[in-house]
Formats: sequence, structure tokens, C-alpha cells
Amino acid sequence: MGRHKALLIGNGRFEQDPHNLLELKGPRNDLLLLKQALTHPQVGIHEATDVVTLLDATSQEVRNAVVEFFQSAAPEDQLLFFYSGHGRLDNYNRLYLCTSDTRVDRLLASAIADSVISDAIRESYAKRFAIILDCCHSGQFKGGLLPTSLAEGSGRFLLTSCQSAALSRDSLQSGGASAFTQTLVEALLSGEVDQNGDGYVELNEVYNYILPRLQARTGQIPQRHLDKTTGDIPLGKAIPLAEA
Repeated sequence: MGRHKALLIGNGRFEQDPHNLLELKGPRNDLLLLKQALTHPQVGIHEATDVVTLLDATSQEVRNAVVEFFQSAAPEDQLLFFYSGHGRLDNYNRLYLCTSDTRVDRLLASAIADSVISDAIRESYAKRFAIILDCCHSGQFKGGLLPTSLAEGSGRFLLTSCQSAALSRDSLQSGGASAFTQTLVEALLSGEVDQNGDGYVELNEVYNYILPRLQARTGQIPQRHLDKTTGDIPLGKAIPLAEA
């Protein structure tokens, strides 16, 4: 049986271009809260040793972590990639995830293009992927072509905090999480989202929980995209914590 592995990337400081990429309050707390939810003793399905966090890293450090994460996986593993920070589009509407050394006039050299994630997925032995992005323009993520072999697996599940042309709300206070990640964590911990009664909190159920709440709180409309998917992908267990 495979392992549930997660790579959580957060960038809130952008030292090379602070005028164009303002400091964010949420990413540091997003990583902390999401890791706690994923590894929670009652509802988590991830072991703490299988959740890697990377905060305020450079583009090369993030790229190395992404490649290692996807290419070191076994065929039975389920992989979760999460990013919280600034998302920027280039002149061709390609999405880039910003890092501590990103400059908006040099995105190709100093940020992580969505194609980097897609290429790493194509080189991975794993067949079950959840990609969750909490950044502006995250709905613009282009997954690219997947290998035919994934048609026999579970495929790639993508959950984003907003539409392609929209902005994503940062935390309003230094100790808080961003609006999307806060709602995501609520879904994982609530015990209220097991719509099919199978005992697990699955990505499509999480999306159905987040959509009305996030839209009411911030006006954001989260997006869900499925590529060569079979069934659903679990993110946690559905156990009301008051009864655990």
C-alpha cells in the first residue's frame, strides 16, 4: 500500500521585487495550519514525516523540491502539492508561482512556471495527484498532457483558490491564514463533508464545502479541474472531532 505524501510551498516575502510583489501575511500560517490538518491524529491520513514544508525559498530551491517530490514517489503513492503566495501571469497568460527571488520582469528565470509542475508529474511513477493552489490567477494553471498510463490510475485533481483572471485574498492579520486555505482547513477538520458516507473527506467534497463559503466571505470562486481522473481522491478522514 502506498503512502500519502505532501509538499507544501509558501512564499510571503519577495526580497528581489518588493514593490511589485508585496509581502503576504498568510503563507507562513497556511503551511502550519494545513500540515496540522493533514497530520491530525484523528482526521489526518498523512504521517508527519511524509509532509514537507518549504517557506520563503528561492526559485531554484523550490524547483529542486518539486522535482525530488514527484520523481521519488512510488507507483502506489498519493501526492499532494500545495502552494500559497503570489501568482503572476506573463504576456501569454501563463501562470507563474512566485518565490523569494522572483522579479516580475524576469518571471521565466526567477519564478516557477506551471509547466514545471506538469513536467514533474509526467516524470513521476505515482498515478494519484492533488494540486492545490492558493494564489492570484490560480485558475489559469495549465496541467499539460498527461501520460496515457494515468488513464488506468486516478489522475490529477486540481483545486484553485480563484478564477484565472481573479485575485486571491490574503490574511487580514499577521497570525491568520489566507481566506482560501482557512476554508480548506475548516473542510478537512469539520467532519461535515463526507457526502457519500465512505468515511473519507475527498477533494470533490472539499470543493463543494469551500465554494459557497469562500464566495460569501470574499467573492472568490474556487475552481476544480479533473484530468484523466477515476473516482475521487481522499484528503482526510471524516470524523467529527467532538466525537473522536
